[in-house]
Amino acid sequence: GITKINDRKGMLIEDRTRIVDEFNKHFSSVGEKLAAKIERKKNGELKINCRRNPNTIVIFNTDENEIMKVIKELKNSRSPGYDGLTAEIFKANTRCISVPIASLINRSNY
Repeated sequence: GITKINDRKGMLIEDRTRIVDEFNKHFSSVGEKLAAKIERKKNGELKINCRRNPNTIVIFNTDENEIMKVIKELKNSRSPGYDGLTAEIFKANTRCISVPIASLINRSNY
C-alpha cells in the first residue's frame, strides 16, 4: 500500500489516517473543481464545444412490424431499384422477408 505522500503544501505525511484524509480531500473536491470549469450560456445551459461529424449514421433496432409498415408505404411501382427488385416484389413477399430484413438491420448495429 501507500506509506507516504506529500500533502497540498508539500509536507510529507506517513500516518495512515492522514494519508486517507488527504486522498479523501483530493477526490471529494475534484468533481466540484471540474464542474466549475465547464462553460455555461447565459440561460444556464451547458456550452457544447464539440463539432458534429457529418459522416456518422445511427440505426436503431427495428422489428418485423416496422419493416412491414415501411414496405406497405412504398410507392406502387414496377420500375426496379439498383438491385433489380420492384416495390411490387417486396409487397408480395412482405410476410416472408420482414423478419430477415429486421434481423439484418439489427445485426448491422454491432
